[in-house]
Amino acid sequence: MRRRLMIGLLSAGVVAALSTSPAAAAGAPVITELGTLPGHTDSNVSGLTDTGTVIGQSFDGLWWKPTTARAVKWSRTGAVTALPTRPGDPNPHSRAVDINEAGTATGYTYGGPDYHGLRWNADGTFTELHPLPGDSSSRPVAISADGTVIGESFGPYRSYRAVRWAPDATITLLPIPPGQTDSTPRMINDRNTIIGGSYNWVQQSYTLRWNPDGTYTDISGLISGPLAMNNAGTITGIFAGRGYNETVRVHADGSRDELGWSAAPGAINAGGTAVGGYAGDEEYRHAMRWAPDGTVTELPKLPSDTDSWADAVNDANIAVGTSSVYLDEHMTETHAVYWKADGKVTALPFLPGGKSSNASRINTSGTIAGGAKTASGHLRAVIWRL
Repeated sequence: MRRRLMIGLLSAGVVAALSTSPAAAAGAPVITELGTLPGHTDSNVSGLTDTGTVIGQSFDGLWWKPTTARAVKWSRTGAVTALPTRPGDPNPHSRAVDINEAGTATGYTYGGPDYHGLRWNADGTFTELHPLPGDSSSRPVAISADGTVIGESFGPYRSYRAVRWAPDATITLLPIPPGQTDSTPRMINDRNTIIGGSYNWVQQSYTLRWNPDGTYTDISGLISGPLAMNNAGTITGIFAGRGYNETVRVHADGSRDELGWSAAPGAINAGGTAVGGYAGDEEYRHAMRWAPDGTVTELPKLPSDTDSWADAVNDANIAVGTSSVYLDEHMTETHAVYWKADGKVTALPFLPGGKSSNASRINTSGTIAGGAKTASGHLRAVIWRL
């Protein structure tokens, strides 16, 4: 079953809603630098809980090729802690990828011959997440409310296989259609519904929904590229089955909302409001919001900027992301922003002397997490509180 919804681009009055000097306004958000481990120069964010705990990575060197990198956790007060790894692990680096509301995080070590999956408990201990028999690497991608972790198990010259680790760390291979060789999970919600896909070497692929009982449903006829899912099981993403990229929202009952084309709704809240951006313009990107009734709204940029993108939305329909300006063909300056439920855009302050920032997460209380450049050009994990 599909539902076609009326689409309208609401852009009238956008310029009048812009905020050009948020730092000077009363009650403006204040930026807090979260810092790094001793000896490191940079840090970034990969998760935020409703209680204000942040996870990410502290590193030295270039972010894509660090000299040393450690998975870290910042408390609500900003205290940074290195997440522990197995003694004797040959991997020099670690990365935290997700955290649940209980404060349990997951991630892996890397940089050696194999990946080693870990689940970090709120009390500071950790549990190893081993690969399937015969494989040598495990790489988690997400964690649910009860501590169930999803990820990949693989090894040299072996297939990538989607797996699930139960709260007791028992690993289960997720089933795939006959004839498929590889699989990967992309997301899990707090009801332990998993979304991902499978493929083989003749370019045949499926989009799959793995149910909590371990069975799967082929949803390839509804969505080709899933991007986000909420706890109701509503998925947003792209459908390419008709020769072009349609923007879609798929409900747990199998119904589908068609929301336009050439746009990527990369985040969705509990009420079904999705945010992301439209990339159909050859030159610029445009932040967008899709309401539960299918109405799409272009979220405005800052007055001096050329493009924008929304990365997250909380249950109060406050969205966060970036508004950017192209300085030249090789350099873009990004500005962290948030959009209120009425669509008004507000710039978030920089670190002292810095000129670039991004906002990637927001929780229910209005704490925003992201990154900002220092005056010397180093990237630091930061939070803003609304």
